[in-house]
Amino acid sequence: MEPKRIIRKNARDSMQAQVESFLVEKIDTDVWAVGAKIPSERELAEELEVSRITVRNAVLALTNRGIFERSVAQGTFVRRTGGRKAETRTAGGGVSPAARTRPDCGRERSARARLGPSAISGLGAGNA
Repeated sequence: MEPKRIIRKNARDSMQAQVESFLVEKIDTDVWAVGAKIPSERELAEELEVSRITVRNAVLALTNRGIFERSVAQGTFVRRTGGRKAETRTAGGGVSPAARTRPDCGRERSARARLGPSAISGLGAGNA
């Protein structure tokens, strides 16, 4: 049996930040692979001995960063790695493969496709 992770209440980092670090560590050490379902908020709260709300806020923060994907009535799944592997820019300034899988990539492109070329040409600075 794995020893419990201790989340310190009077530490320099907030409890939420400590839970976020714990979750990212699970991904980076391949305990949770990309596509894997993570334990429920309740199970994580019991394991870490923190409130479910603390876990929920940590999971939501990581979901907003694109590390997790939440699905109603399905659970939370690992979307991509959490540590240095998840950098969005490469050394040459290009976009990394991890960033290309983000759901917001291409929104502008798809909006332009829906509007069509005539609508876009009419959106110049003087026509607003």
